[in-house]
Amino acid sequence: MVEDPLLAKHLAHFGINISDCHKTEKSMIEMEIDLNKRFDEWSIIQEEGLELCPIFGPGFTGMSNLGNSCYLNSVMQMLFSIPSFIEAYYQSDKRNQFLQSNNITPSTDLRTQLMKLASGLLSGEYSVFCQNTPEQIGIRPQMFKNSIARNHQEFSSKRQQDAQEFLLFVIEQIEKIHQNEAKSPPSDCFKFEIEQRVQCGSSKMVKYSTRCETHLSLPIIDVPTLNIDEYNKFLLLKQTAEENGDKLESNQVVYQLKNLSDCIVNFTNSVSIEDFFSSAINQKTHATMTNRFKTFPEYLLIHLKKFTLNENWEPKKLDISMEVPDILDLEQFRAKGIQPDEIELPESAEEIGSKAEEQFEFDTKYLQQLIEFGFSTEICKHALYNTRNQGIEQATNWILEHIDDPAVQKPFICPDSSKSHQSQNTLDSVALQNLKDMGIPKQYAELALKLNNNETEPALEWYFTNQHQIDEILQNELHAKEKKPPNNCNLNDGLGRYELIGFISHMGKSTLCGHYVVHLKKRIPAEYFHSESSEDNISNNISDGSPKQSDKWIIFNDNKVAISERPPKQFAYIYLYKRLSSSK
Repeated sequence: MVEDPLLAKHLAHFGINISDCHKTEKSMIEMEIDLNKRFDEWSIIQEEGLELCPIFGPGFTGMSNLGNSCYLNSVMQMLFSIPSFIEAYYQSDKRNQFLQSNNITPSTDLRTQLMKLASGLLSGEYSVFCQNTPEQIGIRPQMFKNSIARNHQEFSSKRQQDAQEFLLFVIEQIEKIHQNEAKSPPSDCFKFEIEQRVQCGSSKMVKYSTRCETHLSLPIIDVPTLNIDEYNKFLLLKQTAEENGDKLESNQVVYQLKNLSDCIVNFTNSVSIEDFFSSAINQKTHATMTNRFKTFPEYLLIHLKKFTLNENWEPKKLDISMEVPDILDLEQFRAKGIQPDEIELPESAEEIGSKAEEQFEFDTKYLQQLIEFGFSTEICKHALYNTRNQGIEQATNWILEHIDDPAVQKPFICPDSSKSHQSQNTLDSVALQNLKDMGIPKQYAELALKLNNNETEPALEWYFTNQHQIDEILQNELHAKEKKPPNNCNLNDGLGRYELIGFISHMGKSTLCGHYVVHLKKRIPAEYFHSESSEDNISNNISDGSPKQSDKWIIFNDNKVAISERPPKQFAYIYLYKRLSSSK
């Protein structure tokens, strides 16, 4: 490409005055935006046409768009409005921030980059009002993006991404950097448990299970449309306009109107399951499944499944407008557990075997060292299991003592019989008494039976083989039992009543294109407003009568931060609810 520094002079030679020229064709970017615009969704979500009051100060710092990075900007603005994330990564004292950061490889250290991003967003140093520039420049989260996405093919690219996928990815990466710490990761504020109840259609017996979640993902296709007649008329009007080559006006557009509460009811409704294998009748039958909240999180993330595939298997966005309550009461959906008149389904052989395999975990370091000594993998597993990960020396001695035993050359299989499952809960009292009658102390006899499936002879042999180190094995068993957490879900259960405090909205036809913005409800000190009209407007709308602060909706549109006049919660993609105290 050749650049002409004297272009204006050369064009003037042909009678072309460049200062009088005006643009007549759209650029590729402008055409792409027009293509992705869906009716008046863009103008509503970005609140175009309204005189929005810019706001500056700590917690009101914009973020520059690095090229399709609006999904990242929206997600991180939302996360750093939550107290647990602020407490984990923001240090107003620069000295403390320096001491807690990685000063050797800061560019690749995620914790350091989170602290840097938190400082940029929350300190207020990069959000200072200036009369000449009413719009913020915004901080550039380039190093944070490079750090968190360096091993992710999609998030490290310049392509548009799904904000919900990135949100879950950030939570996953944050949990990794906190996994070896005593203090819980800040993302625990999102965690809750779902109780799943399955009832066999033939035996009427039930099975209860729980799973840990960080967000509630709700389907919306099967939820009743509240304005079905009006929407069907719009579809006919739209079809006629397309056939005639006409374009509908924005005031003619009608969206499917649905209710968020109906989506939650739909999530908790019973679902029919075909070909369900019932352990009660030992064959396939039909069943019903129901989901309930076993616990409620401090902050509830709700994701709407707005994207689907069209007839050509191309991603498309559903034309949905949602009725969203500011206060959400979910207590009616709290799980009650198994009821007195219910009978649990017996566990299948696969479930018992799976539990047995989870009972013992090999020390991978010891296993690798034993294999390097030249022993087979299977005999090494037998040795570590029978010495309970005591150590290399103990496992080696066990191998040398049993190396001629054909049984240890066979593939190692964790006990998976029903007897094994029974032994983890109750010990055979007859076998225990027999061992005690032989002079074996009770705690040693119990340990021997536990490790040998309640079988007397193997337990007796194990006791005499490991008699010299049985105290250490017993201590390791007790320590492992105390150390092992009940589950991987650190929960903060409470009242299931919530207030809407934030939402991320998407504009465009699919997650592969378009734009994201986030609206957050924040408390604003009056000194943050800089125009007289703004101060007068705010003082007239303070709900508590105090001239010092007010709760307002704020729109974060990349580097643009302003007070929202009409929060478009009906078009949001991800909602953030905060648990209300019992007094409210």
